Amino acid sequence: MTPQDLENLIQSDVNELYKSVGLASQAGVMGVEELSDDEAEELGRAWMRQHRARFAELLCGTLVIRIYLASPRVGDRVLLLAAIADLIIGIMSGIPPTTVAALLIKEGIDTLCKDTA
Repeated sequence: MTPQDLENLIQSDVNELYKSVGLASQAGVMGVEELSDDEAEELGRAWMRQHRARFAELLCGTLVIRIYLASPRVGDRVLLLAAIADLIIGIMSGIPPTTVAALLIKEGIDTLCKDTA
């Protein structure tokens, strides 16, 4: 992905990002009918909720995230997205880590990490 592709992800509508996660979570699953947009979005939201604690565990203690949380929010969001995607790629199976990273940024890294500070 190019830096512009990553910026486009960050600028994407959060509901579309959830929908993408939901669709990706069902890709290749035998016997699953085509999902409506609403079903895909809700499935994506459920997938993110299910993995939230694991994301917090992987991200919140890292130097990258500690620096981000301690500094003014004027940094390069594309680099932050790339760093988060790199940190979570190991637990992703079929879900694009860049899409999940964009959702985590949009939902707020500070919110994700508030209980681990």
